[in-house]
Amino acid sequence: MAKTLVSPLFLIITFLLLVSLYLFSRLASREKNLKKEKIAAGLVLLATLVLAVISTPIFANNLVNFLEATYQEEDILTPDDEIEIVTILSGGINQGPGEELDILGGSSAQRVIRGVKYFKKSNADYLIMQGGLMGEDPGRMTELMKELALIMGVDRDRVWLEKESNNTREHPEEILKLPVVSADTNLAVVTSAWHLWRSEREFARYFSELTMVPAEFLSHDEKRGIMQFFPSTTSLKTTTRTIQELIGILWYQIRHQIS
Repeated sequence: MAKTLVSPLFLIITFLLLVSLYLFSRLASREKNLKKEKIAAGLVLLATLVLAVISTPIFANNLVNFLEATYQEEDILTPDDEIEIVTILSGGINQGPGEELDILGGSSAQRVIRGVKYFKKSNADYLIMQGGLMGEDPGRMTELMKELALIMGVDRDRVWLEKESNNTREHPEEILKLPVVSADTNLAVVTSAWHLWRSEREFARYFSELTMVPAEFLSHDEKRGIMQFFPSTTSLKTTTRTIQELIGILWYQIRHQIS
């Protein structure tokens, strides 16, 4: 609890709340009609309260659960005997000052770990790593994903890299350009649970045989007791990520309708 109480986010929210209440008390004691000032103080107070609420674990976990709920059955991690290809969608990279210091971001690493485990239990022929980077070395992220897969025991000749796709919409388009994949391939897609909904909608436009595999759940990273009502940076990050994902789903739907 001490860490929460001294975190920058909690201190900022507390400060803004105190400032808002102070402004209200000062304005209320004046006889002049200060409507604009009161509105400004009210907006500051409202923004502070909204920030406080969306930063609580109880709010963040329930919000992201809206995206993850469909993919929480335990048997979803049991591969179908007919799966031919397992593809893992990248989720970021932490680049260092030199190439040897580059490491996979948390989401990418979790997706690879889950994907490799799933691949090993399946009868799939190939494992594909997807996702490119902007810049001089677009394939760096998929190369690191492959390195982790090799460390986990996957044969080198069974791993393919697809480094041209830069977003979820491009993943199914680019994977179809690989010689080992076709529209009738029985495909398993591995990504974070909160990202599966959008991924499934996009891949389903190109593939009829599709299995979605969750790799990273955020809705179960809960604090217990009273701490679930205290703002935290982790919960704010979860809320931000969820809102971005919901906007992405809506934006993709709009794009497909107008194209």
